[in-house]
Order: sequence, then C-alpha cells, then structure tokens
Amino acid sequence: GHRYPIYQLFSLHLLPMLREEADNIHADRETKLLEPASTHGDVLSLRSSRSSSTSKVMHHALFISHHLISPTKRRNLQQWSKSLSISGFAKVSYPGVIYAEGIQENIEEFVDNIKAMQWLALKLRFIEPVLEGVDGYSSASRRQWTEFQKVGDVMEEMRRIGRQMYVVEMGIGSAGTS
Repeated sequence: GHRYPIYQLFSLHLLPMLREEADNIHADRETKLLEPASTHGDVLSLRSSRSSSTSKVMHHALFISHHLISPTKRRNLQQWSKSLSISGFAKVSYPGVIYAEGIQENIEEFVDNIKAMQWLALKLRFIEPVLEGVDGYSSASRRQWTEFQKVGDVMEEMRRIGRQMYVVEMGIGSAGTS
C-alpha cells in the first residue's frame, strides 16, 4: 500500500489528464484563430503536424531543491521518466538535484509534473534546447533514469554526458581537469 493514495492519484493521473485537456483547449483555440470561419479543420491534424515539427528538438532541464528524500517523489520521477521517455537522474538527500533530457513536449510535461508537487525549496535552473554537438543522452544505450547519493556522482555523470558546465555554474563541484 501507498501512504498517500490521494496524492498519488492526483499527481499520477489527474494532473496529466488536466494538462492534456488544457493542451486540447489551447490547440482548439489556435485552430479557430488560424482558419477562416468558413472551414472546419481537424484539431488533431493541426496538433500532430505542429507537434511533429517541434517534437524532435531535444531539451533538457535542471532543478535544484533543498532536499529530495520522499519515496513518493522519487517513485514519481522514475515513473514519469519512463512514461515520457526521459533520460536523466535525481540526486537524493541534501541538496536534491534533478536533471532530465528528452523531446521538448515531454520535458515540459515532466517539469510541470515536478512543479506540481510540494517542495520546501525548488528552483528550476533552466529548461532549454540541448546545444548542437553536445552528446548527452542521445544514444539509445544511455537512455535511462538513475538515482545518485553523492554530489561527486552527479559531477561524474554530468562530465560523462558533456554537461559539467551546468553543475559548475550552480556552485557544486569544480571544472577541474580530467
């Protein structure tokens, strides 16, 4: 059994449904604005053509939190990363660090899901397109979600995927020479 079934129901099922509904309403409004009044276009075709043009753009996001201890939050991160095809990691304990990489639409949903949870102190450092020529998690063999216990592990992982500059900018770890 789960200790917080209402929270689980809300965060894993209701929030994603509300987000999807909001996206549908937004797409419907865009369709009405873009089309002459005489035609009745298919909202789904607009959405799929629009999302297919942006969906291939890889984005990444980095959160820092006071801590990340909650088994429920950790389980949610794991489940969302799997359902949204997101690679990355969570550093548990103090401070909490969450780094995620995937297609734009999925990263945005992942970020919204994280923000919807209750946090003592959570800061989204960035959500942006991945720079061209930086390897990251692009190879399928590295698509995964991992948990780390130590800042050193975060540094090692960020170095491995060519992202150490982001962690150094936050003031944890150092650029060093390797």
